[in-house]
Amino acid sequence: MKFDDDDSAAKAAKKKPVPRRRALKVSLGIAGAVMATAAAATGTRLWRTGAGGNLTAGAGYEPWRAWDSGDLKGIEGIIAAATLASNTYNSQPWKFTVTDNVIDLHADPARGLGALDPFGREMAISLGCAVENMVIGAQALGFTPVLNVLPAGPNGYHVARMTVFPGQTDKPLEATALARRHTHRGLYTRDEKVTTQVIDALYAQTQYTKSRLVWLGGDGPNGKQFAQSTLDAAQAILADNDMRRDSMSWFRRDLAAVNHKADGLTLNASGLSPFMTRMALMAPARTVDKRLADRSIMLTRDVQLASAPMFGLITVPDVNDRTALVEAGRLWQRMHLTATLKNLAMQPMNQMMEMADRDRSLQRTSNAGKVLKELAGFADAAVVFGFRLGYAKTPAQPSPRRDVKQVIA
Repeated sequence: MKFDDDDSAAKAAKKKPVPRRRALKVSLGIAGAVMATAAAATGTRLWRTGAGGNLTAGAGYEPWRAWDSGDLKGIEGIIAAATLASNTYNSQPWKFTVTDNVIDLHADPARGLGALDPFGREMAISLGCAVENMVIGAQALGFTPVLNVLPAGPNGYHVARMTVFPGQTDKPLEATALARRHTHRGLYTRDEKVTTQVIDALYAQTQYTKSRLVWLGGDGPNGKQFAQSTLDAAQAILADNDMRRDSMSWFRRDLAAVNHKADGLTLNASGLSPFMTRMALMAPARTVDKRLADRSIMLTRDVQLASAPMFGLITVPDVNDRTALVEAGRLWQRMHLTATLKNLAMQPMNQMMEMADRDRSLQRTSNAGKVLKELAGFADAAVVFGFRLGYAKTPAQPSPRRDVKQVIA
């Protein structure tokens, strides 16, 4: 078929002109068909993406509602509590086995973060968060838990074994926050400072672990160094093809994908305003993917780092001590639940740690690693986790979770 030099159609049209009324009628008909098709497509997209309704509708968000309902019981209820734990990239790197009154928690290597987590630091911390929720969930559901962390030793995938016995229902205060604890990636109120009393309540959680906490004021020199180095690391991650690929693999574009996978990072919980979230959901996928990197840097720089009145670091004596990493995760989970009870917003900020791990895996000098050593303040302290905290005017949005039946092997 020819288009550029075949003028036979044009000559035929000149010989037999189309009457104006008929042409107008045809044009209007075509326009109407196009508009109807576009409207149908828009309606389909509104339904599929969730942009036209509830952004947390569907099975992917049911685990939060199930715990909040108070209807969960027994062993499955304990595992349900564990699945609501904080975890990096919402990768949910856990699976469980159950034998009578014994629950075993295992790492799921298929849910690793690749180049972002070459030594398994973030996976171990995420699994530690799940361990803490298991303990809290068991107590809330009327069990006395006996916990053994890394029962087969520091290597391997067996992270914890919990044996539960009937006991009195002793609902910890933190249990009421399990379904309300969400990572807040949006704007904090920079002028509203975190009080000493709140900091003391968070610091009190360290009594159960060898981890240390380091606090950095957003306006102080160390806070500014943390913010700038975090931004530098975020940009370096996007410039690294492997890290960028492994990061993007956890992005779920719309509500249909969210409910199908029930994991990963979502636009709804990214920190965008409700209006911008719905607009982004309606944009063509190609446009969203193209602008996502720029948007993520903008959010990191102008929203998350710029609005945080305070940052925090969790350190351990040895970054290669897997038990210490699991305990660091338990600490983070307790802190986040405590913060939730006090209406304090929190968000992990681990770009520097990820970049330092990447540099170490490639045996190259690490600027991120150097800054982390400076910020730790002690020769025997290795920074394994960073976060920001403050007060937000808008509520944090939930991330999807897999159902209990999907995580029991």
